[in-house]
Amino acid sequence: LRDWSSDVCSSDLNLPALHSTHLKLFIVLPAFLQNLIIDNPGKIDDCSALVELLAQDVSQTNQEYQPFEDLLLAIADEGAGDAVKGAGASHLGKTTILAACLQILKASGGEVSDDLLILLIGLTENEKASRTLIDLRLQDILVAHIEADVYSNEKDAESDKSSRELVCELLVLSLGQAQLEDLDPDFIGRWIRQDKDSLLVSTGLLVLGNLVTSDHNVDVLVTEELQRSEERRVG
Repeated sequence: LRDWSSDVCSSDLNLPALHSTHLKLFIVLPAFLQNLIIDNPGKIDDCSALVELLAQDVSQTNQEYQPFEDLLLAIADEGAGDAVKGAGASHLGKTTILAACLQILKASGGEVSDDLLILLIGLTENEKASRTLIDLRLQDILVAHIEADVYSNEKDAESDKSSRELVCELLVLSLGQAQLEDLDPDFIGRWIRQDKDSLLVSTGLLVLGNLVTSDHNVDVLVTEELQRSEERRVG
């Protein structure tokens, strides 16, 4: 495994070609690394290059992502229950890993696991990872999926939150460092102006609160139409 990893963990990888010669390894490697990390938490650093290779694989070749997601959750667990602390933090916050997470979000749609959402929510506490998520356009994926109404409203017994609530929480927290130019803000007004979905209203208001950090932003975001809508809702 060490010789193989040194051969393939380079910056000029041709992943489709690599699949043709090492397909079986790509199938078994996530589970192998997951078990290795569970049994030997100190081996996370030794596995980092292979984890990044698998992340590139998920992002570029559209292979089955569930084994890789399970591997990420095992790494997060080595952070003593906190995805942004401990041995797993420096690995989960890497751009290649986060890009793969976003690919999983896009591919899984409404079937995204609550565990992955909770992992990403934890990573928003890490300033660098949070900024990377913004740059990778996590907000665009979440807004599109929320407006397509793909997420379940059924609450999980353990977290007492639905997938839809977790996604809205992730959106708000991921935009904690966002600037106005980081997103198309039109959804904020749409969500606040409608009065049939309290979760969308509250999410829109929280995102708005993150962004009204200057007089310019207030002028852009707090339109007369939005003010009238809020007055009607409160009144």
